Amino acid sequence: MKKILTSLLIFCAFVYALPVITVGAHVSSGNKTEDKTTQKENTDYITAFDIWNDTMRELTERAQQSQQSQASSEQQNQPKSYDENNYVSVMIQGETVRLTIKDYLAGVVAAEMPASFPVEALKAQAVAARSYMLYKIEMSGQTHDGGAQLCDDYTHCTAFFDIAADGKNLWGDDADYYAERIYEAVEQTDGIVAVSGGEVIAAVFHSSSSDMTEDAENVWGVKYSYLTSVSSVGGSASPNYYGTVTLKQRDFCNTVLAKYPSASFLTNPSEWTGQITRSQSGGVLSIEIGGIKLKGTEVRAMFELNSTNFGIELKNGEVIFSTVGTGHGVGMSQYGAREMALGGAAFDEIILHYYTGVQLMVKN
Repeated sequence: MKKILTSLLIFCAFVYALPVITVGAHVSSGNKTEDKTTQKENTDYITAFDIWNDTMRELTERAQQSQQSQASSEQQNQPKSYDENNYVSVMIQGETVRLTIKDYLAGVVAAEMPASFPVEALKAQAVAARSYMLYKIEMSGQTHDGGAQLCDDYTHCTAFFDIAADGKNLWGDDADYYAERIYEAVEQTDGIVAVSGGEVIAAVFHSSSSDMTEDAENVWGVKYSYLTSVSSVGGSASPNYYGTVTLKQRDFCNTVLAKYPSASFLTNPSEWTGQITRSQSGGVLSIEIGGIKLKGTEVRAMFELNSTNFGIELKNGEVIFSTVGTGHGVGMSQYGAREMALGGAAFDEIILHYYTGVQLMVKN
């Protein structure tokens, strides 16, 4: 560009010194008295302004070519999108579908987290979902019917929502707005995953927990260094943070007896339940019911409770469970992520808080 400007300055000085230049004048050497009219007809004149216009046009074309060449070079040097250039096969409603990772993750984020959450929380969800997706594919090695790598069952993989087909039904007139927010979260975290020891992690997540998340070992009996109990705030913003399940005492007994026939409920109902042990997050590790020691996770599944953080009360012919939090309580709390984002935390801070000792890396 400097060379072009220098050339322009030199040229300006030149054209102002030569107001008119005669090019290719044809004058007969044998007739020095040729009239001026004939001489004018046989002479081509180019003004300084003509030269100026031609030169400027040439310099402009060169500059444009240079810019186009530079833009093309920059475009070629830009890294390709990991999420757009890689595909996964997913069992969705019984049918195997091939999707780009980008479209798959957008569907997962839409299904698993409210689209109205702060963008940084949505981005944290995208990173967690991408990490968990690759963990399921690379580490578990499991496949579904038809050879699908993943499924839309949240109890096995993660839930999935078809934004293009059903977005309007879910979000109404705001469908385009929420779809854009979700895709923005996925695009701005393209290829980013959480790793521990160089391997992608099982970045599980849940809706809301108490003031502490749960240790994976307390829920699944397997220890993960990055799935430990950490502090969590904002869970109470969940509409299902507090829950109750009420049963007739007869139904309560029959449910337990169906799985544990040796359980006894012959005593006074006040004696049907015994010692309860809890984790540091408040989740029930074990509880005695009908003389049988049960895991908190078993009781949660048996009575379809929101969480293992429950209390139990028997009165007036009923059994009442009171729960705190929603989900298994392990890994990232979605409402906790929301609270952190509202407080100004970026997605990476959220991930590094909920998954102990992990690092973030970009897949390519």
